[in-house]
Amino acid sequence: LAIMIDDVTTNMYLNICRGLFERDKMLFSFSIASSIRMHKGDLSGAEWKTFMVGPGVADSAAMEGKSLDGVGDDGSWLKAGLIWNDLVMMESTMPHLFGGLPGDVLADVSTWRSTFFGDVPPQEATLPGDWERKLSNFQKMLVLRAFRPEKLVFGVREYVVKELGDLFAESPPFDLEAAYADSTNMTPLIFILSPGADINDYLLELARNKGKDTLASRGII
Repeated sequence: LAIMIDDVTTNMYLNICRGLFERDKMLFSFSIASSIRMHKGDLSGAEWKTFMVGPGVADSAAMEGKSLDGVGDDGSWLKAGLIWNDLVMMESTMPHLFGGLPGDVLADVSTWRSTFFGDVPPQEATLPGDWERKLSNFQKMLVLRAFRPEKLVFGVREYVVKELGDLFAESPPFDLEAAYADSTNMTPLIFILSPGADINDYLLELARNKGKDTLASRGII
């Protein structure tokens, strides 16, 4: 059954990618990966909402006992942007997943800083402590979003690779012969080309391979 599901998923991806613009293919792969996890119950609505719009703005109740006023210079970077707000709110809204995360960050600010602002791309970095083991791939992406939101696009690609494999993170080349095999006189092929694109040579080669080069030379296939 697992082999059948994988085969159907792969074929669906390859077929639908024929009609997608290049910029939309990674988004489609991500939607496949996240939808699979949602249907399995591994991805909650709270996690999805946090990914889409963030965990919200922390009020005084959420921030109680979590002020950064006493943090030294080593932890001053946590005040940049919404890093600390997002960490606190992730713990507040999803304590079963991120409970203790702000405290662990404060306990070892140098390690967390080198994880997300060091030499290794943050989307590829291993989370400190037990967090690498405790969190799912999607939850690790939420941590990346909190620390380095500008790297989330790269994090999405890493997520797709981990969940579905390299095939879904690479743009599949267009297979005209396979598309032709799926077409009929009732379902013709329609090409939407960007400026400067020319597929005439590709079409003529296919026509010759199919024994229709005479019709192709007259513009009829």
